[in-house]
Formats: sequence, structure tokens, C-alpha cells
Amino acid sequence: MLIGSHCEIVLHSLQDLKCSAIRIANGEHTGRKIGSPITDLALRMLHDMTGADSSVSKCYFTRAKSGVLMKSLTIAIRNREQRVIGLLCINMNLDVPFSQIMNTFIPPENAGSRLSG
Repeated sequence: MLIGSHCEIVLHSLQDLKCSAIRIANGEHTGRKIGSPITDLALRMLHDMTGADSSVSKCYFTRAKSGVLMKSLTIAIRNREQRVIGLLCINMNLDVPFSQIMNTFIPPENAGSRLSG
């Protein structure tokens, strides 16, 4: 994964808010699963972006039900008429040791032969 296992990514469809999560990567951080409902916080982010020029929320901090500190961002997905039809929510687990987070951005020692200049 590009960002790493410390990052949860949730794709929401706004067709049915009671089971809006249609794809999830690393859902163990919040316990969400495919078919989970949209959160109240995601609805607030949606409300803030509905008439806005921007489709990206400001970063915000939350706590998962387990108490894990998360830094999050919500991106609106719009159709051709610019109506919001989905959300992409990115949640980074800040309780993961920083060294683990940094390791996702550093190529392994044996990657030298795969890198091109």
C-alpha cells in the first residue's frame, strides 16, 4: 500500500447512508467493515463541502472507538453536475510508532536494483 498499514482508507457511496462504506483498506483501526453506516463526523464534513468550492476538508483529529488517535481528511467525490455522490475518508493512526510510519516512505536496502534514475 502506498501510505502504509497505519492508514485506513474508506470509500463511501451516498446512495444509502445506512450502509455507505463500499470499500475499506486497513479497517482494523476503526473497526469499520464494508456495509458500515456513514459516521456523524463524515456527514458534518459532507455538509461543509456540499456548497463549497473545495472538495477537500481541512485535516481534523478524532479518536476511534478503541481510543486510537487518528488524523483524518475527507475528500468529496462529485459527479458531472458537481453533486457530491461519495466520500473518500483517509484516517492515519497516530498511535503507531513514528518509525513504522517512516518505514513506508523509505525503500528497502535491496530496492536499489529496482529504482531507476
